[in-house]
Amino acid sequence: MPLPTSYELPDTNAASAEAGLADPSAPSWQAETRHPPPKFVSVGEAGFLANDNEAPPIVPLLVRFDDVEMRNVPVLRQGIVAMLVAPGGTGKSQALVQLAIAVAAGKPWLDELHCPKPGRVALVSGEEDTPELHRRIRSSVRAGKLWGDRETIDANLFVLPVSGQQVALTDEQGKPTKYFLGLQHSLGNLGELSLAIFDPGSRFFGPEVELDNQKATSFIECMEKLRTLAGEPTILFAHHTNKSGLNGITDQGAARGSSALVDGARWVANLDRVVGKGQDQGREKDGKFKGGRVVSKNELVLRVVKANHTKAMDDLSLVRDFSAGGFLRHQKKSTGASQHKSFQADTDKDEERSGNSDHIHDDYEVIDEGRGGNRLMEVRRKQPASSQRSRP
Repeated sequence: MPLPTSYELPDTNAASAEAGLADPSAPSWQAETRHPPPKFVSVGEAGFLANDNEAPPIVPLLVRFDDVEMRNVPVLRQGIVAMLVAPGGTGKSQALVQLAIAVAAGKPWLDELHCPKPGRVALVSGEEDTPELHRRIRSSVRAGKLWGDRETIDANLFVLPVSGQQVALTDEQGKPTKYFLGLQHSLGNLGELSLAIFDPGSRFFGPEVELDNQKATSFIECMEKLRTLAGEPTILFAHHTNKSGLNGITDQGAARGSSALVDGARWVANLDRVVGKGQDQGREKDGKFKGGRVVSKNELVLRVVKANHTKAMDDLSLVRDFSAGGFLRHQKKSTGASQHKSFQADTDKDEERSGNSDHIHDDYEVIDEGRGGNRLMEVRRKQPASSQRSRP
């Protein structure tokens, strides 16, 4: 869908005049801000505590999963800003294409995560051109055995390849650009949206978004404006990890650049490479591990590291099926997981011999410090109190 050719930013002077703020008698702070003063509303006026027939609106659910007791557990809801963080080349674009198809068709994502019903999706690709999107979407529909749902996908999935274009959504001052206004208009013309994906976010960042917390927050505010479109879609953007995130087993600090990006997002998931035990494992004089990392090129872990409105689901082991164009599938028994367990067992034995336990929490344990001092952690089951080792 072509974008309109011209857009103008709102005339704040005219808006101020309409609001009566150009009056010389108005308070000085109003004359400086040129915006009407904010108005508070009481809980009673808002109806938050009204009778049962005035209950809060039900929030649509985008993705859910079944836990060990086979209960439907919310994973990702509509109407929020979300992030998917991963190193380059791990398959995050593929994961997002599969998510777009799953939501459009109302079918499972990554085999285990379920989309309750079909919804309209906008996929804005900053790195792929039209032929590559054609290949990715077609091969993913076939690999996911959704060819019979292609009419639903045809009607619900909209793509916008912008590779090679200047598509920053914020300018040097952190304000929305004319391109953002045009994009907002075009997305609004699609009708009720469930999801809009921006891949990767860096293609849409304005200057210094990754360096300046204020400008990063301004970018998040643009994303929040888009979630107010018809349908109240979730706005999800992909982002790269920092250098420490290249080692696998990451947390909220894995995203590259300003921490305000993760702080502003309501849901963040990391797509990690699998890390296991190497051949030259050993300890330095200071007790830290040295070398020995093995990174599997086709095994990954989807890890939800921030979830403000839903439960942080268990880690999901994935494998890249290169016979199907790198299609991501759930892997119930991951080789990487067994490597982690073997690595942890060796760590425990070394600690027992040295009497140096480096526990940081009852549920977490350091498994490798690495040459760069990057702390890697894996979740492990709590030990009975009688068998837990005391801190040195």
